Amino acid sequence: MAERRMAIFENEFSWSFSRHSLFQECSRAYIFSNYGTWGGWQGSADEQTRELYIQKKLTSRAMWTGTLVHDAAEEALRKLRERQDCKLDELAKKFLIRARREIAESERGANRQSPSKFTGFREHYYDEELSQADWNETLEEIDRQIRGLADNESYKRIRSFCISEEDPNYLKGPDKILEIEELVKIDIDGVPVWVRLDALLKGLNGEFVVLDWKTGKAHVDDVIAAQLGVYGLYCVLHHGAREDRIVAMHVNLRSNSWAPHPINAETMAGTRRLIRDSAERMLCVLKDRDKNIAEIDEFPPLPEGSARCNWCSFRRTCDRE
Repeated sequence: MAERRMAIFENEFSWSFSRHSLFQECSRAYIFSNYGTWGGWQGSADEQTRELYIQKKLTSRAMWTGTLVHDAAEEALRKLRERQDCKLDELAKKFLIRARREIAESERGANRQSPSKFTGFREHYYDEELSQADWNETLEEIDRQIRGLADNESYKRIRSFCISEEDPNYLKGPDKILEIEELVKIDIDGVPVWVRLDALLKGLNGEFVVLDWKTGKAHVDDVIAAQLGVYGLYCVLHHGAREDRIVAMHVNLRSNSWAPHPINAETMAGTRRLIRDSAERMLCVLKDRDKNIAEIDEFPPLPEGSARCNWCSFRRTCDRE
């Protein structure tokens, strides 16, 4: 019998918009997340690496709300792509069952044994005081946003074309759902870049429509525009889209609003510069950029008292509790 060997995973450098954002916010959190946690899923991991891995996998109530609403929207779109209607009331009930299960998992600390399998909340990990009313408020928001898809204009257009007998040209709905939450790695000017679009649609007139769901209370327009610029460049390089045939939509499910962001030659050039410059800043502080080896001292923490530390998953390791 041939000997079976386990694959050896190497921590290779790559770029994503989320990594870029974290590096800008706090370089110490960035190195913890992308280097200090490496191998933390293995039983042989040392204590600090394992603890960092547990911390990396923590979520907050706000982040978790976004995860569940995104997952619900993904399930609804997948049904619509198969020309099946999705009963949003039932979908909301299903995800509330999941939500209560995940709260219970975190309360009993199941994530410490299997951080990737079970949900762990920062609020539990750091013993923050939360009332049942706080959790009920979060559950109600999850329920409201999932049910609210029924009144969301972008979702209604997709649904109308996929399952109704109405004229799709009237509603300008998508001709084809190309991607739903697909993680893809592409090369952009020599930089390996990970991209995951909430949804990518092909319009009736051949345009590419990018949908980016948001669920939070506040978003910065410049940040959203930069992220959508990355998605637009992905459409150009991966799907062969023309720059002037891309429609990038920011859809806020909390406020049931949407806003288009321009994609053109200027934004594409700016996006290329953003990725190149951001990747170079990440690489130039590595101890060995060819082997992707980092030295923690080259990634300083934020100054004592920084507001961001209050909600960072790694604040215990940084002695910022």
